[in-house]
Amino acid sequence: MERSLTIGFVGLGAIGSGVAKNLLKAGHDVVGFDLVSERSGKLAAAGGRAAASPRLAAEKTDYVMTALPEPKHLDDAVTGEDGIASAQEPPRMLIDLSTVDPDTTLRVAERLRLEDVRMLECKITGSSRDAENATMRLLAGGDEADLDEVRHVMDRLSEEIVYCGPLGTASTLKLIHNMLAFTIILADAEALTLGAKAGLDIGFMVDLFRKTVVWNRSLEAVFEGSVFERDFKPGFLTRHALKDVRLGTELASRIGSITPYAAVTQQMFTASTAKGFGEENFTSAVRLWEEVAGVELSA
Repeated sequence: MERSLTIGFVGLGAIGSGVAKNLLKAGHDVVGFDLVSERSGKLAAAGGRAAASPRLAAEKTDYVMTALPEPKHLDDAVTGEDGIASAQEPPRMLIDLSTVDPDTTLRVAERLRLEDVRMLECKITGSSRDAENATMRLLAGGDEADLDEVRHVMDRLSEEIVYCGPLGTASTLKLIHNMLAFTIILADAEALTLGAKAGLDIGFMVDLFRKTVVWNRSLEAVFEGSVFERDFKPGFLTRHALKDVRLGTELASRIGSITPYAAVTQQMFTASTAKGFGEENFTSAVRLWEEVAGVELSA
């Protein structure tokens, strides 16, 4: 029988709360912290324990997980006052689920190394629903022996774990993945809006695209599953999509690559956020095209 572990968890938002609940379902003792205290309270009500700081969430645990929205939040949670690195009896390893740049990952890992705490990155591809249903795909980076050590834990949270290489590789791939995904989705929005404005039936276009080289999963999962139903309820927030694309374009600039299409995607998410859609699902960005064209992409 699998031994129950004590696992700290910092960041109990849309993704983190689902992961933490699945850790509880697997029989682990979960100690959680979030800047929004109500989220820690919900974890406690579900059978976990609430902590008053990242340090206390990590204290006397086997492992600690982080699922935070921005690089600065991960930095603060680890290296800040009352952060994970200041724990008197720290965990053996930090497992980071956050979407951050590789430089932040390596910097945080170096600080943890001073406390004899190892770091593994397990970046999530999937939605908050996937986190709740344990159907995420995880991109792992770090020492492969560290992954093997916690694989029995992570297997209960996901449907697949893909080992990417040394620490930082999973962060890099996750940024590229999200940058590409959002760029494709907004290109879909542009094409469909143009067709609708020109008088073409949306369903007819989608059925035709399904049979040609332009077909992509976003047309089914994002447009048929959300946009055409006018469902913009918060799932993956627009401001988080903007952050991911921004981190991708900044990475490209640092290493001497160019991302002109992603730069346009970043501008469109910036405009969408300025229009007040920052706290809505990222698909709200399609309204920018709709507003200019005077059409609506609906079923």
